Amino acid sequence: MSRLLVTGATGLIGRQLLPQLHAAGYEVHAVAHRIDIPADARPFATWHSADLLRASSLRPIVQSVSAPYLLHLAWPALVENLNSGIHQTFLDASCSLLREFYYAGGARAVVAGTCFEYDWSEGLCVENRTPLKPSTAYGAAKDQLRRYLESLARETDRSWAWGRVFFVYGPHQSPTRFVPALIHGLLNQRPVPCTEGYQIRDYLHAFDVASALLRLLESAHEGTCNIGSGEATSLREIAGHIADLTGGRELLQFGARPTPKGESPVILADVHRLHHVIGWSPRFTLASGLAHVVAACRQETTAASLV
Repeated sequence: MSRLLVTGATGLIGRQLLPQLHAAGYEVHAVAHRIDIPADARPFATWHSADLLRASSLRPIVQSVSAPYLLHLAWPALVENLNSGIHQTFLDASCSLLREFYYAGGARAVVAGTCFEYDWSEGLCVENRTPLKPSTAYGAAKDQLRRYLESLARETDRSWAWGRVFFVYGPHQSPTRFVPALIHGLLNQRPVPCTEGYQIRDYLHAFDVASALLRLLESAHEGTCNIGSGEATSLREIAGHIADLTGGRELLQFGARPTPKGESPVILADVHRLHHVIGWSPRFTLASGLAHVVAACRQETTAASLV
């Protein structure tokens, strides 16, 4: 049984990852700042309380756990404020964590990156070919962290990999995000104002993002790897799928919101490396994944009404 240190274990992807790590036989040690660890996550890890932003609180955990593997997912989901100064703070903290991990004897670190690192004018994003030209503080911080990780791994002669995650949806996601906002609006029979919805995006269920990160961890791959579906789907199509599952297609108000100025028409992952080098395949199609999330939202809505 291999020990594994995980950050971000209570997040959207982390909650899907923990049961998979447990099933794969890992001794999982999870770092959490919050004390309200979700009940469905508690059994799958030994939990350590620490503030990722304070190296002094994290150092004794890294040293005492002495895990050969690290999965670093923790980062604030501030899509509403992609240029917040918090991203520089998390960059500094993540660099400290990686130093502590490698110098404590850690062998392999896998870190969650983002498609926001890419130059989106290219449309199709291919590792080691598409230019890296982040237009937000979030993307720039992630890009700097990847460069630091690569340099540090070379300096310490350790192993590393970087999973560039595209667009994610899944249970327990913030209700302000695109997919849950649509689901909750339609389930509650409210009009849902949308853009025209012709933007092409690459969405993947959080369970599959988690399984791809696990597969990347267990592979011998060094370097970057896109984590996405590789399927070009318009936001209008996604909204239509959700409306078919919830009813209320007439509540979708396409064109009621303007498309943000300068928004990229296409953001799509090339997943050749993920499938053919890493050897990963998804559990969910878009249709089955959205059905799974709609069912989870229905359950949450029913439970809330009984309280």
